[in-house]
Amino acid sequence: MASSSSSSSHVNIKSGPIDADVLWMQPKHVSEHVWNGEEDRKLHIRRAVPTYQGEEQIPEQIFPFLLQSGFAWIIKMGYLKINASLISALIERWRPETHTFHMRCGECTITLQDVSVLLGISVDGLPLIGPTNLDWADLCEELLGVRPQEDEIRGSVVKLSWLAHHFAQINNDDDEEQVRRFARAWILRFIGGVLFVDKSSNKVSLRYLQFLRDFEECGRYAWGAAVLGFLYREMCNATDYKTKSIGGMCILLQMWAWERCPTLAPKRTPSQVENTPLGHRWLRRGNQHIGNDDVRVFRRKLDIMKRHEVRRCYSICKIKNYMCYFTKMFITMLLYAVCVGAVPINRNITVASRLFSRKSRVVRGGATNLFPSYLVAPTGQSIETIWDATANSRVSFTTLKHSWHNIERET
Repeated sequence: MASSSSSSSHVNIKSGPIDADVLWMQPKHVSEHVWNGEEDRKLHIRRAVPTYQGEEQIPEQIFPFLLQSGFAWIIKMGYLKINASLISALIERWRPETHTFHMRCGECTITLQDVSVLLGISVDGLPLIGPTNLDWADLCEELLGVRPQEDEIRGSVVKLSWLAHHFAQINNDDDEEQVRRFARAWILRFIGGVLFVDKSSNKVSLRYLQFLRDFEECGRYAWGAAVLGFLYREMCNATDYKTKSIGGMCILLQMWAWERCPTLAPKRTPSQVENTPLGHRWLRRGNQHIGNDDVRVFRRKLDIMKRHEVRRCYSICKIKNYMCYFTKMFITMLLYAVCVGAVPINRNITVASRLFSRKSRVVRGGATNLFPSYLVAPTGQSIETIWDATANSRVSFTTLKHSWHNIERET
């Protein structure tokens, strides 16, 4: 790694990994340019937050439909200011080869749990997959009540300004169908301006509109998984030093950093707001200060960060919904294994260690109870009690079926 030259007294130190087999993208990674002393790069955050009559507010008429669709909480977060210096410093630590942040104290990343807890958007549900060969002008006319002209639509893409122009005003005497159309347009503008921002920063694909036909059905899609996947891709692209901007839900990245790494957060950390996603506490009045705006300051904070300064998990009260989803998925796997004959049907099911060998993966992080309290066997015992009593190897098949029905009632 280090070598000295006979013609010079200084020591030349090579940057980057010793072995490039894993981190093979180092030559064009932004960290290489930081090491070489090149000019600091502050990323431009691409987004276009929808407003109503120029103000940061959501029309109250459409709020019930936003609740139905699952977008009510996350749309409110679209107005949070973003610290471009913090985002830029984090991207310097992001590795596209492993999809993790490489810190001096170890590796970490944003997970679906973070999406669910911070944004309150679904990470479990139907995938965002639909036809790509529809007549998009017809779809616009059907669901929005307005048909774009030939020069206003290109393929499946329309400008956000076109949506803003046609849906700038909502009246109290509008009928329900018109309010529904306004809600679809508002969500579509949020999707194109905040969630899935392309390089133009002013267009949105109408492919997302097909998922907004029915608001109840819209809430069944795994929007959170799509948001995280899109953000991952944007972060990977932004590690190239030549890239000057980043899209995606950067608000998620910022809130993740504030919650997981308190030394990066503004000095004044607000308390949690009840019955809202955890990220909503940063929206309170007086808490819009985003902290220092110097890339080098955040770079230094990341350099000296210790392992104990990173929060490894949320408290159990904050992750109840996510753990319910996790447990439901676990039970689903077991029941499916029985149905296909992978696990013998007898009084007890032998649980393969590959599926769930150590609950300590979660408990070590600080969650004191792996399973929600309402998951109980017919005898009154909790699943965790049964799990401990059987040395983490067997669970009653009757307990699994009973617990599944309990989850269905709760969710």
